Amino acid sequence: MSTDLRRMAVGEVALAIRQRQTPGTPRLFIHGSLEDHRGWDEVVAALPVDVPWVVYDRRGHGASTNMTGQGRLSQDVEDVARLIEQLGKGPIHVVGHSYGANVAIALAGRFRKGVKSLVLYEPPVFGLLRGVPEVAKPLRAAQRSMGEAKSLIEEGALERGTKHFVEEVAFGTGSWGALLDANARGRMLAHADTWLDQARDPERFDIDVTTLGTLRNASGNSVVTLVSGAASLATFRGVVSQIRSRVPTVRHVEIPGAGHGAPLSHPVEFAAVIEAHVRRLR
Repeated sequence: MSTDLRRMAVGEVALAIRQRQTPGTPRLFIHGSLEDHRGWDEVVAALPVDVPWVVYDRRGHGASTNMTGQGRLSQDVEDVARLIEQLGKGPIHVVGHSYGANVAIALAGRFRKGVKSLVLYEPPVFGLLRGVPEVAKPLRAAQRSMGEAKSLIEEGALERGTKHFVEEVAFGTGSWGALLDANARGRMLAHADTWLDQARDPERFDIDVTTLGTLRNASGNSVVTLVSGAASLATFRGVVSQIRSRVPTVRHVEIPGAGHGAPLSHPVEFAAVIEAHVRRLR
């Protein structure tokens, strides 16, 4: 069995993937903003040795190719749908972190046949927070910081802008040095332009979380686990709360002590949540 990085053509782009091919239904991992497949290294290392998995770089990230012009959420969704088809392993368990969780939700809504279940870690569907009084202040602060980060990167202040987004919008104060090692910081700096493109995508808010209520197995039980960190920023905790109120059938698991960067800070605990989710569906 080889887990060497290779590229697989999925239409107009080629996605870089690693996989462990063992019997069973694979867990396919979709990374978030400013990341690539390496952000999952410690999570897949914590899975049982007989569990099959697939990690990949979204278009424009890591070793995957990209197209010119404005990128769109629908392209990410089509890419992963084609990837699942070409792997010939569907339907599979899909795990998404942050923006990767947004992609996973849209994937399940548009290409249901390829998705056996979903594990979603804090999808940033911030549109759900509009008009919610208890998160109005942190939402405004996050929106302001997003704009500041974009401006800094556009002006050429690459590290200042990326760090500003990481600490003020994503992972919290001090996380640039405390949570991220030199390799993780390097990956994020390398993906700053791709993040800018993503931030300009007019489709990025087109996430219908109500589709999660339709995702059930033959027994009629939900196949969705929503995961959050007890120490995450208020905006992410607010989104999780809103999803739970709109789709009460989803199962919710909170990881004690974790923030939005759980794949890096709490990989063993996150891997355990994934495997408990899969066992529950058997």
